[in-house]
Amino acid sequence: MQTVILNSIVYILGAYFMGFFSAVPIGISQLEIAKRSLKGFLLSAMMIGIGTTLSDGIYGALAIFGIAPFLKEPNIIAVFRAINSVILIVLGIWAIVSSRNKSSKEDLHQTVLNKNSVSFITGFSLALTNPMIMVWWLIGLNFMTSLGLIDSNNKIYTIIFLASGIAGILSYSLLLSFSVYKSKKFFSDEGISKITRVLGYALLCLALYFAYFSASAYLNIK
Repeated sequence: MQTVILNSIVYILGAYFMGFFSAVPIGISQLEIAKRSLKGFLLSAMMIGIGTTLSDGIYGALAIFGIAPFLKEPNIIAVFRAINSVILIVLGIWAIVSSRNKSSKEDLHQTVLNKNSVSFITGFSLALTNPMIMVWWLIGLNFMTSLGLIDSNNKIYTIIFLASGIAGILSYSLLLSFSVYKSKKFFSDEGISKITRVLGYALLCLALYFAYFSASAYLNIK
């Protein structure tokens, strides 16, 4: 009995930290979280993370339970990357323009950055255009079950893996939001504007990246 409990704890913690560290590499959502946190919109930044986590969780369920294998098709991925590119271009241009805007603090709080519903939709949409996250879910589940900690045929453990991974992803997003928000006091307004501008250019570079691979995939399909 003790062995079962210990194995279950290791399994849950392992899935949690796999989710946590999968969110560490700098990506689109992390850039958006940093941008909002630096501007002082903590809740808005957290909503980006919540939206992203929800989308990743949906893909996790699709991958693990095999509901939507068609999302792995090259032509489908090409479409998602094209959509992702368009979203990134809009966000990148908006970040660059807003970084040059010298509006007052009262006006700034009326901008899109401080709209929590928009932030949630943005985070959800950005992650939704990345169906390749399903590969991570499948690799992670296969790795954990290969350790022999649990019965791989038990669907309950599969759901626990999914829930633990989601908790890990969300934890990192919230931690990033809070950490960047707290660190903003070390930057001047001009410094924050410069960082926001750099983040905007980074988003445009990512847009070109996704546009290139979308076009490449489309040409190969043809």
